[in-house]
This record gives sequence, structure tokens and C-alpha cells, in this order.
Amino acid sequence: AVHGNPDQPAGLYRINADGTFAVVADLSAWIRANSVTERPPGDDDQDGEVWHMVPTADESAFWVVESNQGQVLQITPAGEVTRVADLSAGHPVPTGIAPAPDGGVYVGNLTAFPFLDEAAKVVHVAPDGTVTDQWTGLTAVVALAIGPDEALYALEMVTDSIDEDPFILPDTGRIVRQIGPDTLEVVAEGLNFPISMDFGPDGALYLSLPALGAPAGGGTIARLDLEGSATDEAEATPVAAPPCWAAPST
Repeated sequence: AVHGNPDQPAGLYRINADGTFAVVADLSAWIRANSVTERPPGDDDQDGEVWHMVPTADESAFWVVESNQGQVLQITPAGEVTRVADLSAGHPVPTGIAPAPDGGVYVGNLTAFPFLDEAAKVVHVAPDGTVTDQWTGLTAVVALAIGPDEALYALEMVTDSIDEDPFILPDTGRIVRQIGPDTLEVVAEGLNFPISMDFGPDGALYLSLPALGAPAGGGTIARLDLEGSATDEAEATPVAAPPCWAAPST
């Protein structure tokens, strides 16, 4: 079973105009046949956990982040799968992805539970697979986005984790903007387990939440007006949306 879909493999799917779908690349089979260097201790999902994808710069393929095993893949519309970067060492749990100016991508990591402060980072993955640190000192990164100002933004699901049950606390998520290699500006805080974000055509930032603990119908998509750019000036406004059912890889 793949996270509630026992009849379908993890993979890249094509959705046809009539609503039917077809598997383009069976990642469950590919991941089982192509092991990473370090399989995650105690949390080894044989089907992997595909988190997010973006098109390549020339739109000939997709960059795909697989969180559980820890890898960045490219998949063509013909179904050819290539591992570009093996990020499995230390089980960083790669999650968010955003295009980089050189044709590569930025990839953020969640880290393993309980998501210690400043243990996460963003790496740059070049088209040739070279991996370098892009932004360090982050916490529980689940999404990345490039803003209209061309700055890199990260969504932190939680911060200020504690060393006893429940370990992670609600209303501690943040959106941060990169200022330097290891520095940031807090754009919004006090978010309840946010899980995904992207900029809309209006220049506003849209995010979904919560990743954890939502009752049926309790998910929200919120719009964040960044015109003021600072935490106390940014205003988040919920907009009508279906329930948000997403959970982080740990």
C-alpha cells in the first residue's frame, strides 16, 4: 500500500482531459530496484515518499524530490527515471524544491523527528548532480519558493521543539526569507503546522495548513500579502478551500 492508495504505485501520473489517468513512471518499482547509499534506519518505506516536483528549465523533464530514501530524481514524460543526487546520508528528509537560476534546483530538508531548531538547511543541486549548501540554520523545512523579488523563501513547519511529549508544538511554523548563507528574515510566524506554499500570479504567497491534527474539513489555504514584507505587516487571509490532508515524512 502506498499511503492509502493500495492499488496504485508511487509515481508520476499523466492526467488526461477526460479525467482518466495513466502511470508514466512507476517509482515504487524503481525505488525498490535502485537503492540509495544509506537507507533510513527504522523508517524505510519501500515505495519511497514522493514529496514535490517542478519542471526542468527546458521543460523536458521533471525534478522530483523523494523524501524517505533521500534523493533527487529527474523523470521524463516518457517515463525515464534518473537519480541526479543521492541525499540519503544522515537521513535529512528532503522536501521542498524550487528552481535555481543555473538550471538546477534548491532542495530543503525537514530533518528527522523531533525537528531540532537550526538543524535543517537548503542545498543546491546542480544539473550534473553536484550538491552544495545554499542556506543553513533553518528548522523543519517543508516547502521552498522563489519570490517576485527573486529571493528564496522557506516554509518551516514547526520551530521551538521541546524535549518531552508532544515534542512539537502547534502555532510555531514560520515563513522566512533568505538574507545570507546562514541568515534569514522572518516574514510570518505563529502558523499552525503549515505544509505547502507557492507564490500566485498576484505576487501573494499562498500556503496550506495544518499538516497535522486537522479534523474533517479543517484544512485551510491562506493568502499572505507580502507587500509590507515584515512579520508585523504581513496579513494572512484564509480563502475557500477543500480539506488539507498532508503529513510530513519523518
